Amino acid sequence: YHVNDHHHECKRVSRFSAFKWWEQALSDAGGREPVILIRADDKEAMVLISRKRYEELCRIVNLHEVF
Repeated sequence: YHVNDHHHECKRVSRFSAFKWWEQALSDAGGREPVILIRADDKEAMVLISRKRYEELCRIVNLHEVF
């Protein structure tokens, strides 16, 4: 759905290597909040953050009730 200048989608998947990356990042982060950057050849980089962090960022920029 759309909020201000953003389009939000939630994809639910059971198999996606990002979950393995996330577990590794959590392990390596030493208690800090993990952020994962993903980029394929000739594609724009994307960022993986936790839903909790995403909701915090949405509140900062006044995007209420994201999910």
